[in-house]
Amino acid sequence: TGPTDLRHFDPEFTHLPVSTSLCNTDNLHVTSSVREAAGAFPGFSYGPPADHAF
Repeated sequence: TGPTDLRHFDPEFTHLPVSTSLCNTDNLHVTSSVREAAGAFPGFSYGPPADHAF
């Protein structure tokens, strides 16, 4: 057990590369990570509330 214990996750997901957006704290990259997410879920869209700020 521990933070790297992946035994309960499907290997289909544990073998995927880690997105670069997870390793970057610069807020300027929010737009690119949103675009990546949009490509990962075709047909699904999300619009945050108007008062939501990144």
